[in-house]
Amino acid sequence: MRIYIKLKEILHERKLSQKELSKMTGIRPAAISEIANNQRSTINKDQIEKIAEVLNISNLSDLIVFELESELASMSHPYNQLKDK
Repeated sequence: MRIYIKLKEILHERKLSQKELSKMTGIRPAAISEIANNQRSTINKDQIEKIAEVLNISNLSDLIVFELESELASMSHPYNQLKDK
């Protein structure tokens, strides 16, 4: 099981770029990219709180989910549909 952060999908839905989110939150663009691409092995609580606040996300499960790695590996999994967008 692993934690999956749905930031890329949320940004796509809201038509926001990672660069715009970086400016809105004050979080480095590289850090936003790593979070959006699920390349972080640790989660910075302050950064997640700031992202949720700026994006008006009150339910953390709208941003973070727990998934079995085999489910995420499936190409039909909804999180993989935006993988290269």
